[in-house]
Amino acid sequence: MKSLKLLALPLAAALLAGCGPSAAPSATAETAAPAAWHWEAQAVDLQGASAVGEIVCKADGTVQLCLYDKSNDEYRMLQSADSGETWTTASLDWMAGGLDNDEEIRYAMGSPDGTWLVWVGHKVWSTEGGATYLMGKEGQLTQWKVSDLVPGWELMAAPVFLGDGRLVFLPAAQDLGVSPDLAVYDPATGSGTTMSGMGEQAYFYWQVEEAVEGEGFGQGGILAQCGAGSRYVYATYDTDGIQLRAIDLDAGTNVRLLEDVPGGTVAAMTGRPDGTLYFLNREGIWQLAAGGTLPELVVEIAGEDLPGDSPEVQVFGYLGCAADGSFLVLTHDSYGASVLTRYVLTSE
Repeated sequence: MKSLKLLALPLAAALLAGCGPSAAPSATAETAAPAAWHWEAQAVDLQGASAVGEIVCKADGTVQLCLYDKSNDEYRMLQSADSGETWTTASLDWMAGGLDNDEEIRYAMGSPDGTWLVWVGHKVWSTEGGATYLMGKEGQLTQWKVSDLVPGWELMAAPVFLGDGRLVFLPAAQDLGVSPDLAVYDPATGSGTTMSGMGEQAYFYWQVEEAVEGEGFGQGGILAQCGAGSRYVYATYDTDGIQLRAIDLDAGTNVRLLEDVPGGTVAAMTGRPDGTLYFLNREGIWQLAAGGTLPELVVEIAGEDLPGDSPEVQVFGYLGCAADGSFLVLTHDSYGASVLTRYVLTSE
């Protein structure tokens, strides 16, 4: 990361709806003027390991991140009980203990209620052998097949957990083709359904225009998806810029949240159960209130090291909002190493 720069914010702007300190000291006649509040960047030591999943932030202040240490071929869990202020590591044998010698954890993500989805594949990437998905609570993972929910499909693309714990994804095939439908699965009940045509709409929502040759064309895709309340939110693009869109699973709609995202390519997003959305790009971390249309730049410097600013360039990162209102940003350098930074509101 580059040298630390801090953005001083007015206190009223810093106390975000649903994300921020619950209180701040005020001045009285007997005290000095209020201290200046600012966002401070704190590097989190991953001890040479790399992340194999996304940041999991829970309502009780728990933060979790699965790591792989190549130096000793070991998986472990980095975790915090106080929203990232202090950290400990724990064994991941409950997740990785059953792996064969030629298998690896490719991705791990957790829901707000503690359900884990783990993607296991062969260490040598190929179309042979496919992938195995494990799902369940900590220590209770069992194999789960996409084909049991959506016959004819074996893989999943762009998965997210919603605020209520439902898993949403695009069914995919070994040749990387994706289903025109969106799949919804509830781990709590074991039930699932599909939203017909919603996957195709998400990938190519731009109105088809008539090219010079008379052929239609369009652009789109799903970038930096996340769950915000009961909505599946994603960034997408066309030749004019980047949009944020939301699929409301209960209403069956796909609506535009932002017509033109400020700051360029969206690297990561995260949502809260109340529908508040946060997204990360080169300008920093932005907040979009549930039902709002005006994004607010919350942490200006958080995204300065992200590469690329073109909508066609996918920038990989992960964003988490902890229970105390601090933010966690996970990025990867050119060598594949992971960098985790915590942004916390503090006073001088």
